[in-house]
Amino acid sequence: MKLFLSLGIVTLLLLPFSVAVAQPYTSEFSQGEIIVDSIKRSTDETVLVKGVIKNTSSKSHSWFGSELVGNFGVIDVRLQDLKTKRQFEQVKVGDKAVGSTLKDSLAPGEQVKFWARITAPPAETKEISIIFSGSALPIDSAKISD
Repeated sequence: MKLFLSLGIVTLLLLPFSVAVAQPYTSEFSQGEIIVDSIKRSTDETVLVKGVIKNTSSKSHSWFGSELVGNFGVIDVRLQDLKTKRQFEQVKVGDKAVGSTLKDSLAPGEQVKFWARITAPPAETKEISIIFSGSALPIDSAKISD
């Protein structure tokens, strides 16, 4: 009885820490990396993807996945269901993707936060691939939180 009680207390003490710490997903490309730290299903049948883009090279890097308007662009991200291979595009208003606008160029060592609103896969889809325009590698087996 004492052993079960002790294990229960240890489990309860560890539970908030294991739930609170999310594993970020990273995609690398020749000039840097994209770190996705949030993939959350919304009540409006979309998924909100948030993260950071870092230039880890020694040169300025022009952003590769954008629809440029002047020196700014919108990040281009889509999701893919791992089982069906069906892709889910970014939500659009008119012909413009819904997402954060980014500078066209990141200086060496510079980073910028981003977000993108994407049409949600079916509710039973819990794991997806995240695909970025350009040379960044896709992130496979990313989990969608509710």
